[in-house]
Amino acid sequence: MVHNQQNIVTAQEDNPPDEDRIAEYLQQHPDFFIRHSQLLTDLVIPHGRDSVVSLVERQISLLREKNTILEKQQGKLREIALLNGRVQERMHRIALQTLAATDINQGIKELIASLIREFDLAYVRLRLFDDAAQPLDKIKPAFRITSQSAHTAINELTPTSKPVCGQLSTSQQKLIFGKRGASIGSSVIIPLRKDMLQGIIALGTADKNRFTRSMDTLYLQRLGEVVAASFVRLIT
Repeated sequence: MVHNQQNIVTAQEDNPPDEDRIAEYLQQHPDFFIRHSQLLTDLVIPHGRDSVVSLVERQISLLREKNTILEKQQGKLREIALLNGRVQERMHRIALQTLAATDINQGIKELIASLIREFDLAYVRLRLFDDAAQPLDKIKPAFRITSQSAHTAINELTPTSKPVCGQLSTSQQKLIFGKRGASIGSSVIIPLRKDMLQGIIALGTADKNRFTRSMDTLYLQRLGEVVAASFVRLIT
């Protein structure tokens, strides 16, 4: 009998329980340590090189680490929320000003000045397409694009109503920003499309990393829609 028990013990030592099966069992029975609470004070986990901690201490340590990570994530979310709030306020002010405009040329000047002021931009351009089919006689030449090739090139750059962000090619910089194009590190091109009106608002900065292709453009797209709707009213 004793010999058989020794054989059983030896067999267990040679074939220890499968760790995966133990882990699976504990996951399926989360109350295991509640029913066997005495194990919590007996189990120890290596901690560093020369010390050990109990399972409870290790769990508390992990929870603290998780709380620290969550607090940092919440802090970042609060910062994003505050930033979005400021952007919304700026967009709201610009939209109200644009909707209140009674003269197209004055409205364009005020819009450009607002964008420079509100977003601390060095370069802002607004250009509307003027051709035989859609003459814009009310608008000053400085705000019009009459070249069909330029019209085509810009339409290729902005094939949809979604703003385009990032770095422009040298030819695109010159086309949109003129002589100052060489100083543009990154930019946003906001399409303006409403009925007979077509054009763009171009925002430029010397900072290559300020406007990137991955940035969210929802607010900018909404701004373009408001501006286009307002300007259509002023030219018809």
